[in-house]
Amino acid sequence: MQELEIENIRAYISNKKVKWSEHCANRMFERDISKSDVINAILNGKIIEYYEDDYPFPSCLLLGLDNENIMLHVCVGISGEYTYIITAYYPDDDEWEEKRERRKQ
Repeated sequence: MQELEIENIRAYISNKKVKWSEHCANRMFERDISKSDVINAILNGKIIEYYEDDYPFPSCLLLGLDNENIMLHVCVGISGEYTYIITAYYPDDDEWEEKRERRKQ
C-alpha cells in the first residue's frame, strides 16, 4: 500500500486517478463546493490529520484553499490505485482554531 502522503495524493489527482464518493457529491452540492474547489485545495494544501486505521483505506484530512482562497477541509483515502474523495467542507469556527489546522480542545 502506497503511503498516505500529499505527494502521492497530488500524483493521483494529476493522473486523474480520483473517485468521488456519493456521500461527498451530496455534501459538496449542499455546501456549494465544486470539484474544482476540492482539486485546488488538494493541490495547494497540506495534511493536518491522519486516519491510518480507516476502513476500507487509510485516509487523511487536508487543509487547502478553494478557488476563492477560502480555507477548505478535504478528507481523502488512498487505495494504492486511486485517491478517494470522501468529503469536503468549510471548517466551522466553533470546532477549529484560527488557522483551521487544529481542533479546539
